[in-house]
Amino acid sequence: MLTRNEFNQALHRLNTALSKGDLTSAFSEIETVLREGSADMKGQCLLLRGEVKDRQGDLAEARQDWMDGLDYAGAGTFLRYCLERNIGRVCHRLGLEEEAMRWYRNAVTTCYRGDEFSGHRALVDLVKLNGGEISANDRDMYGSVIEKSWRVLDLPGTPNLDDLTGSLSKLDDGFRSLAEQIINESDRSAN
Repeated sequence: MLTRNEFNQALHRLNTALSKGDLTSAFSEIETVLREGSADMKGQCLLLRGEVKDRQGDLAEARQDWMDGLDYAGAGTFLRYCLERNIGRVCHRLGLEEEAMRWYRNAVTTCYRGDEFSGHRALVDLVKLNGGEISANDRDMYGSVIEKSWRVLDLPGTPNLDDLTGSLSKLDDGFRSLAEQIINESDRSAN
């Protein structure tokens, strides 16, 4: 079993290999973790390998890695959320809209029931795919995910739960603004 330190070193080697375009070395690191790592470590590596395959355009293999990763992702974890959302995204790109909506909904439910993390991206994807519709049955769950996401992203003010679509749009704008701020600060510190 890999220690957390050994896993972090493997991730460092993996990311270094990916930054150099050395997929052979990167996938070798992933295979080591899949043989010797904990369930969480295996799930994280399958998430990463799926993302690489997705960028290469191999949607079927990316989807399979993410599906396999679910076996290692605990209920209510951010890892599970990421895997479910990615499966939804790839299903959507493959034109499997009903299946995509089911996976987006799974991701939203994982956020709703789970740890403290933002689930707004899956909610945005789900609402967009559903034509902007929010059913009365979903209002409480969606509102809770919006509130949790707002809190996690530390956005000013509070969401208007009487206008879930508008609050979701403001939440997404706030997320984009935070992401731009992080990128800009990273660029400034690199110079």
